[in-house]
Amino acid sequence: MTLPIHQARAAIVDALAKHASVIIEAPTGSGKSTCVPSFLLDGGLAGHGIIRILQPRRLAARMLARRVAALRGGVLGDEVGYQVRFDNRTSARTRICFETDGISLRRITQSDPALRDTAILVFDEFHERHLFGDLMLGLATQLQSGLRPDLKLVVMSATLNTRELEAYLPGAKVIRAEGRTYPVEIQHIPPNAAFEKAPLWEQAAKMLPTALRHAPDGDVLIFMPGAYEINRTLQTLAHTPAASGRLLLPLHGSLPPAQQDQAAGTGAGSRRIIVSTNIAETSLTIEGVTAIIDSGLVRQAGYDPHRGINTLLTGKISQASAAQRTGRAGRTAPGIAIRLWTERDHQKRALHETPELLRIDLCETALQLKLAGIDDIAGFPWITPPQPQHIENAMVTLTLLGAIDRHGSITPQGRRMAAFPLHPRIARMLIAGDGKDCIPTLCLIAALLQEQSILLNSVDERIRERRRQLAGPEAASDLTLLINAWHFVRERQYTREAGDEIGVQLQAARTVEALQRQLLQIAESQGLYGYEKQPDMDCVYKAVLTAFPDRLAVRIAGDRCSLSGGRRGSTHPSSIVSRQHTLLVAADVQETTVGKNAVDVILSLITAVREEWIDDGFGASLHMRREVGLDTVQAGRVVAEEQTCFGDLVIRSRRRTEVTPDEAAYVLAREVVAGRLSIKAWDASVEEWIARINLVATHCPETGISAIGDEERAAMMEQMIHGAMGSKDVKHANVQPVLSQWLSPLQTATVETMAPNRIRIENGRTPRIQYNDPSGPFIAMRVQELYDTNTLPKLCNGAVRLKAQILAPNQRPVQITDDLKRFWSESYLQIRKDLRGRYPKHEWR
Repeated sequence: MTLPIHQARAAIVDALAKHASVIIEAPTGSGKSTCVPSFLLDGGLAGHGIIRILQPRRLAARMLARRVAALRGGVLGDEVGYQVRFDNRTSARTRICFETDGISLRRITQSDPALRDTAILVFDEFHERHLFGDLMLGLATQLQSGLRPDLKLVVMSATLNTRELEAYLPGAKVIRAEGRTYPVEIQHIPPNAAFEKAPLWEQAAKMLPTALRHAPDGDVLIFMPGAYEINRTLQTLAHTPAASGRLLLPLHGSLPPAQQDQAAGTGAGSRRIIVSTNIAETSLTIEGVTAIIDSGLVRQAGYDPHRGINTLLTGKISQASAAQRTGRAGRTAPGIAIRLWTERDHQKRALHETPELLRIDLCETALQLKLAGIDDIAGFPWITPPQPQHIENAMVTLTLLGAIDRHGSITPQGRRMAAFPLHPRIARMLIAGDGKDCIPTLCLIAALLQEQSILLNSVDERIRERRRQLAGPEAASDLTLLINAWHFVRERQYTREAGDEIGVQLQAARTVEALQRQLLQIAESQGLYGYEKQPDMDCVYKAVLTAFPDRLAVRIAGDRCSLSGGRRGSTHPSSIVSRQHTLLVAADVQETTVGKNAVDVILSLITAVREEWIDDGFGASLHMRREVGLDTVQAGRVVAEEQTCFGDLVIRSRRRTEVTPDEAAYVLAREVVAGRLSIKAWDASVEEWIARINLVATHCPETGISAIGDEERAAMMEQMIHGAMGSKDVKHANVQPVLSQWLSPLQTATVETMAPNRIRIENGRTPRIQYNDPSGPFIAMRVQELYDTNTLPKLCNGAVRLKAQILAPNQRPVQITDDLKRFWSESYLQIRKDLRGRYPKHEWR
């Protein structure tokens, strides 16, 4: 079958022959992923080198390699092969290799920095902006500018931000291929509040008859955000008449390869309804699909750099992703795409996806760059630079893991960690088990952590009880349950009865066994001794702690825990760790959606640890802190608490009743300043004196008098209440001795002169000055008492204008002014008119 991309074959080959880089923009379903590699090889552009096609997903790499090998009439692993993590189907004869971008990254940073055997790098589905893809493109452009000017680059997708790429790859030739094989009609749902409130799976089931009316002869592909929604959709469709007689298949990343291949392959006679995550959005064209029902949502991993936690939240897809999903239909016949959102909603969505490097943890990336000799992570030629806080957090984590030193240079341990095709945390855990005779168990834990949990979520109480029995009465780790459950089904040869008895996904458990075996081979190749008879679980748990030291938590009450940074979180409801354990470490900390709008921090896969383990492995991060405070329960006594802290997390505290007089005075004084305690003699006259001091300090700095703020007030009070050990001792503290000695005699005289208590005005009266008003000092006098006064005196050597608060005969203010002359000529006449009739016995001039 001739595909639309064939029309651009000559242009693509000619462009890459003349340019170092080519950008290909071709619609979904045009055949670029399967055809372009062959164009390049058959056009002689690869010479004797390999064409490597970088894919963001393992499933796509496997399926595309199989398809291209079949199209070229070969055997998979011969001329055409693939390589994904722990699965290599290539040989010395391989010329076209589909591989995940993570494999490519490890090749360029570890085994072949110059990519000597590679002629062309093809970046497929680059619009997804996967982190390793961005990183590989940056490294590849550096190679072109240095060691490999002959290296050719091809970047392609259906929905590229071409302008951004053209700016990043100056001189690149842009090729645009037009047209799908068949047209696809797009339908958005009309605004309907009742429909939009229904669960996604019910919405999809309701739209299935519409999809089948438009495309009755093909398969249906339904996009859902995650495995949970997929399962609910399949359950709903099983009772939907329109789906009767069709094969219902799930498709998501946690399924075993065989099930993925069944859904992604060609249907064997039966019409299918495939319910998938965004794994089916790109690269992979599922043959026979003519109808799409799109939820418009994706469950996306992220990272909060301010709190240092991973997130897994459901969000809206971009317009570019919607276009990719629509393109899955129309490959073999005219198709339809039904979008479960309105046209208005669509117009408000982002044009493109947020690059992954702006969303996720950068630890692994930073370590690989350090290994490649790139110390300035921020200065790397990123297409989109990561946030500085992301980089800083990665550096902190790598330092805590011992992968880099305090100067940011990679350590010998960091080089050893980078050799493992794993996240630095998992590599650190395996290294921590060296010489402890527990490497196989740690490899098992690593395998269990790499994939979806082998334990089913929706199980009844009988199965939960069996799991509790399997874990033991005083379970110290959720990992123990996973380990024991895996051994349980493995010893029974993965029989269905064994899986049903404790609720285990058997295929996932089989995958874990294969992964553990591969990890053990890697560990042994890195010099880790792989023998174990009966592992010491304390050694295992200590190794787990070395991988996640920043995820320490202290149980506060029940399921609630405190974490570093002042955060709070909850242990996962499925945790079997006994509540008697208060010091915990979590292998997974995620901010996740709880209910409709609420968000919580959930600690999963927790393990109880001991304080001495922290001291052994991270003693430099432990410190003692003494906190002194007021115990309101014990009659307001000042008490001390000695705290052992890991960073800012208090992991242990001991109450002490012995406090020094200085400590007690410090605490009690600040309670007074905060207004929670009071000193009887600290009255308005004291505040007035302080206000006078502050006025002089502010306007006459040449006097050398300092202002009295909160800290100075606290210092005064500390002296006044020194010797007090509780709140009851504060009330009758003697104020005057400290207050009178705060200033020198000369300074006191200066304040009395520049900010006097009373002042003589023109008519000979000496009113008291009030200093506590925020607007400034003033005198308060009845209007009759101000007769024969046109000018008010000034304070602080003329720097402060005194105000007059003018009162009616009933002592109520009628005006405040610092310009009496103007008052008499303007305002006074109206005031006299208003008040003379009400107060005829008073003098009115």
